[in-house]
Amino acid sequence: MTQKIVFTPTTLEAQNFDKHPVPSVSLIPQWYKDIKPLYGDGKFHLTEGRNNRTVKACMPFLDAMTAGYTLTLSEDIIVSWSPDGIVPIFNWRSNREPISFHNLEQHQGVPTPEGYSPFVIKFTCEWTITLPSGYSLLCIQPSNRFDAPFQLITGIVDADVFPLTIQLPFFIKNGWEGIIETGTPIVQYIPIKRDNWVSSVKKYNEKLFFLFKKNNELL
Repeated sequence: MTQKIVFTPTTLEAQNFDKHPVPSVSLIPQWYKDIKPLYGDGKFHLTEGRNNRTVKACMPFLDAMTAGYTLTLSEDIIVSWSPDGIVPIFNWRSNREPISFHNLEQHQGVPTPEGYSPFVIKFTCEWTITLPSGYSLLCIQPSNRFDAPFQLITGIVDADVFPLTIQLPFFIKNGWEGIIETGTPIVQYIPIKRDNWVSSVKKYNEKLFFLFKKNNELL
């Protein structure tokens, strides 16, 4: 059954910037496209039960990158630091406010990722997102985009009943200076269905483990 997700701009500027969320599959990075499917001489080999496939053969890696929808940055953000190197400074050219700060008190007790500034900054989102009844929205750092100078804080929003914009808090890498360019993916939206779950734990099965091991070696 096909479900529908609706993105509605909350400002005329957001509509005019034409940076609405798009299917993530349309934003596969060039570095991934450039990776060869096999390393070495480019021919498939099995050595001691292992093959020479690269990450290009790992469907979970690609599926994570192409899941859901991705919002990109609508304008260049210039990142610099205070003279003492402690406080990140953000500048941009428009009269909008694409970046804002949380107070430090608002996230006291939350561990800061290693190598990042303790300040929590927010990308401003000028879109409301509506999902069908029973669906929530997983908001995450764009999957496997390890080259980004920021780390988004993950959240899940019940977008079927939440009528407001979803702001996007993040940490910036300590000392990183430069331009976060227009078109940089800043958040990946993945719709998820809210279900009730029960779990079970099975006993070890030697035959099943052997088959699993053999299949895994061929992947």
